[in-house]
Amino acid sequence: IRPIANDGARVAAMLSGDVDMIEGVPGVDRARLAAAANLALHECDAFRIIYLQMDSARDVSPGLRDVNGGPLDRNPFKDARVRHAMSLAINRPGLVERLLSGQAKPAGQYVPSDVGGASANLPPLPFDPDRARALLKEAGWADGFSVSLAGSNDRYPNDAQVTQAIGQMYARVGIKTEVNTMPAGQLFSRGSKLEFSAILSGWVGNGEASSPLVALMATYDAKVGMGPSNRGRWSNPEYDAAIGSALRTLDRAKRNALYARSAEIAVAEMGMIPVYFTINTWATRADLVYAARGDEASLATGLRPK
Repeated sequence: IRPIANDGARVAAMLSGDVDMIEGVPGVDRARLAAAANLALHECDAFRIIYLQMDSARDVSPGLRDVNGGPLDRNPFKDARVRHAMSLAINRPGLVERLLSGQAKPAGQYVPSDVGGASANLPPLPFDPDRARALLKEAGWADGFSVSLAGSNDRYPNDAQVTQAIGQMYARVGIKTEVNTMPAGQLFSRGSKLEFSAILSGWVGNGEASSPLVALMATYDAKVGMGPSNRGRWSNPEYDAAIGSALRTLDRAKRNALYARSAEIAVAEMGMIPVYFTINTWATRADLVYAARGDEASLATGLRPK
């Protein structure tokens, strides 16, 4: 195993035959590698969800201001209509096509549709800026407000550019957005201290629906290990009851139905905004086959002759 952190150097090593396989194929180089006669690509949907969390718990949140930069007397994110407007303002297909070179899929829930516990009732969320503006007006924010949107700049494909693009989408519906990107370690540390009002981040699960549902949206309770990465502190008793029942249910079909119900509650309230799932891509010599994995792991046992 040879660590090659630089994307260009990793792709060059694959093209020149210096290595037999690479992981993390950059979206911009995907077509070029696929066209090479001596190479093969191996892909699958990732368990990683890119999502946006909002501070929906505090009355006063550090990154929220009125449109002129003055203090607010209430937190707009406590209103589910505002959270839905934030979701409708995101052009997910545009992000996938223009910034991610097709190496992602728009998300309507928190695990891919083929994972046990996914809901059959949650298609990819629509892009509807007119409806977003209408919801903001209905919630009493016709003049908009200002928010600081935090994101990483070294963790996910084009993460800083995606955060910037989402900030521009929000500006178009009247939400003045200051984008603040930083190394992921800093983002996670500061986010856990509740220093942000809105965070764009990612979570890679293990192929089981409980992973993001428990970690990202269950009511935060450090004593029992619920909601450890719920940095927006969204809380819903009905959601917690469904998740709790699922974790105590041994029958797989019944457990998955409860997970699906949990996701439907979360999307109905937009407790956390699902944006897109990444696609995992490996490149190998043409005479090799790799069993692509949703958890992003590169295992020697997954590689075999064609």
